[in-house]
Amino acid sequence: MKNTTLHGFRIYRQESLSETFRRVVDEQLRISLQLCRQFPEKPDFATHEIRKSTKRVRAVYRLYQQVTGYELYRHGKEFYSHVSHVLADHRISFVYFETLKLISTDRKMPVNAKYLGKLIRAMERYHREASAEIILTREVDQGLYGLLESELRANARELPAQGKFNDLVSCLRKTYSRGQKCLDQATIQPTAENFHEFRKITKSLWNELILIKPIWPSYYGFAIHHLDILAQKLGFEHDLAELEKLLRKKSSGKDRIQCNLLTEYIAWKRKQLQKSIIPLAQRLFADKPGAVARKAEVFYGMFVG
Repeated sequence: MKNTTLHGFRIYRQESLSETFRRVVDEQLRISLQLCRQFPEKPDFATHEIRKSTKRVRAVYRLYQQVTGYELYRHGKEFYSHVSHVLADHRISFVYFETLKLISTDRKMPVNAKYLGKLIRAMERYHREASAEIILTREVDQGLYGLLESELRANARELPAQGKFNDLVSCLRKTYSRGQKCLDQATIQPTAENFHEFRKITKSLWNELILIKPIWPSYYGFAIHHLDILAQKLGFEHDLAELEKLLRKKSSGKDRIQCNLLTEYIAWKRKQLQKSIIPLAQRLFADKPGAVARKAEVFYGMFVG
């Protein structure tokens, strides 16, 4: 075997599962540290990419739960949730005006263009002011950077026990099963909260499959592609739901008629989007969890054999 440095969000035949865990987490932490330094110049990009990185790591901790043990799993879940939460307000303020800009050109939009323009500019101005405040206080490139740097040092010390692929398969099965339950709940009760929970577990499954994709690239590549499409639809539904929630708080004053029209339109658009989400999700979550687990075990056996 060539003496090469292994890298990337994936498993390798020649690398133990515990080494994969530490390497992948280490790589994502280093990526986030670099992004923290970029925040003053590119705050929106840095925020989005750091939050994506934390979701990848949380998916790894979920997949490795039986290997790491409960205490390390709980630490990872809490730490990366905190990192994501630090940037949540900044991210959502960006989402507000970007989502509104995106739907403002809809042919069925019933709202006055002048009102929409004024609202978009106000939301964008608020977001830029929020960004400037975070940059001024060094909340990300110093505060968050320090937290991530400390975690990187701890990750170098905490190598989980040697695990078997069956341990990962057991957690993959749980993620898939959880996805089915969240889908059922969102189908029965299509609330913003239920769709958000389904979105989170879909993203986790997507990241877990990306990590194990090398054991059968063509099979998992197809699933990953369609899970990505589903996650994008769920993400847009979530963004619309957040915007709708914000506007419902503003439905007063001289622009309340236009605001109410906009809120009703967003609610209608969400329902239309949900109609396309459910059939796609049902196809992707049609297998029994046991069948998903057995396929992964067989594919891994051929991968290492």
